[in-house]
Amino acid sequence: MRVLLQFAVSLSLGLAGLAFLAPWAVAQTSNLPEDILKPKLNAQAIAGQLRIALDQSQRALAELEAAGEVGPLEASVQHATNAYVLMRSALEGMKYLKAMSKFPDPMLALAEMKTHRAWALCRTPVDHVTYAHTRAEYYDISTHALSDSIQIQKQVLGIWP
Repeated sequence: MRVLLQFAVSLSLGLAGLAFLAPWAVAQTSNLPEDILKPKLNAQAIAGQLRIALDQSQRALAELEAAGEVGPLEASVQHATNAYVLMRSALEGMKYLKAMSKFPDPMLALAEMKTHRAWALCRTPVDHVTYAHTRAEYYDISTHALSDSIQIQKQVLGIWP
């Protein structure tokens, strides 16, 4: 009985904490059409999302390199956000395909793992804008992360579907 009471108290405190912190959670916003951002249910459509994400990542890197250590970051951050949102949607589609597959597809599993890594790297320019980095540190961290993300995205599109 005591364990159950402790669990109930812990659960209620956890939920209260989430409710308190929820207003400060910022969603990633994209300026791409809504139909592109919805999770797709077939491999070709998911690959299309990944191709657009690759294009957005390349644009983000180009904008960041053009801005250098002194120029505006808004366009680069927006392109990185678009790529991030597209990869997140593609990952949801991949999870659906894995769940609905009768037999495991090792290439899908590898593509999902690599896409997840590229997605995490693509977040760096978006997430680190608000960190207390110098502009030179932000530039260095973000260009390396975007370059690595682009390389991984190209690998995914080369092996799947």
